[in-house]
Amino acid sequence: MIIPGQKHLPENVSEFILPQKNSKQTTIAFDPVITDGIVYFEIEFLDQLNSNLYIGIADASVIFEPSKGPGNNLQ
Repeated sequence: MIIPGQKHLPENVSEFILPQKNSKQTTIAFDPVITDGIVYFEIEFLDQLNSNLYIGIADASVIFEPSKGPGNNLQ
């Protein structure tokens, strides 16, 4: 897993838990990159009723800066 700005997102085994008062944009990137075949990948958003949460797929060359969302990286 690649976690830029890890101080904003503590890791707990295979779960990532956002602090309830987190106002930072958070991007979690997983490595290895999927290059072939079919892969099962599950994400659950629990207790996040008032949050804007998104899932996306990006090219491996994309770099997400700490405290920035994917839309903030457009050039």
